[in-house]
Amino acid sequence: MALIGIQDLVAGTAFAGANINVAAIINSAKSVRQIVSSVYKDTFSTTSTAFVPITGFAVSITPVSLSSAILVFGHINFGISAGPGNCGINLLCNNVEIYPNNVVAARYSGWILTVSSSTASDHLPFVFLHTPTQIGSQVYTMQVRNNTANTLFINRNGTDTASAQTSNRGASSITAMEIVI
Repeated sequence: MALIGIQDLVAGTAFAGANINVAAIINSAKSVRQIVSSVYKDTFSTTSTAFVPITGFAVSITPVSLSSAILVFGHINFGISAGPGNCGINLLCNNVEIYPNNVVAARYSGWILTVSSSTASDHLPFVFLHTPTQIGSQVYTMQVRNNTANTLFINRNGTDTASAQTSNRGASSITAMEIVI
């Protein structure tokens, strides 16, 4: 069995009597059309108990077709000023909440993360399959809210001292993948 490299696919090289059609693979059902990703290295903090956007944490993708879905995934690093404490996280597309998109009996919903102490940091992996209703740029952002009286931090812990033993800085990421369905 011969291994097919990317350079071979691009060239359309024939293998064992079969010609590889790259355009057909790329345009076939359930294929990945494009991927964009953004790494967020800044720190962010809030004391808000209402959802607020994480400034600068975004990724933009323009789907080619309305028959596409966008798989949005990544992770966010969190810390708090005193623990334990927890926070809520929502996903938005073009400033409209798409996950979780509901409030039950005046309770906020969304992804929830609990951090144990001010010297700890934790991360939340997330994944959501979005089906846009219009062609055009889809800008995915995240909102957070603090569920306690603490300060919530992104990409750092609550103490953030010069001590390597207790201070952690991280990076968060968000990726959007267009999938032809």
